[in-house]
Amino acid sequence: IYYWEVDSQNETEKMKVLFLPETVVKLKNLSSHTKYLVSISAFNAAGDGPRSEPRQGRTHQAAPGTPSFLTFSEITSTTLNVSWGEPVAANGVLQGYRVVYEPLAPVQGVSKVVTVDVKGNRQRWLKVRDLTKGVTYFFRVQARTITYGPELQANVTAGPAE
Repeated sequence: IYYWEVDSQNETEKMKVLFLPETVVKLKNLSSHTKYLVSISAFNAAGDGPRSEPRQGRTHQAAPGTPSFLTFSEITSTTLNVSWGEPVAANGVLQGYRVVYEPLAPVQGVSKVVTVDVKGNRQRWLKVRDLTKGVTYFFRVQARTITYGPELQANVTAGPAE
């Protein structure tokens, strides 16, 4: 069995050998959400027979990779912009992002956790309001395909002045 990613046969072609009576194989370690071509040939002591016409299939989506970066801008004592980059490995169709932030230590005895789901893949920023001056906040961002991927984390301190 010969298999390779569509449009990159020379770089990705692999081969798996089956011996009779095996007629089914599970191909492993494939890339997620990727088109593959598969071709089969029989062989015996005299050598390999001709390959079949390649048949195409696509692997399923998986969780995306970590966002590529996480940055903060326009920081005031009560607001900031947080921005992030697409994951290098989308592993599917990106449906959106989840941003979670909270103070590192309780503020006046309260530790409020805020979760914002950003739909779609175009918007990769968020304006955050109602921060407390001088407080350090812990941010986590993760991308979503069919499920959420790993988080990228960073801290930022609000303030000191407007």
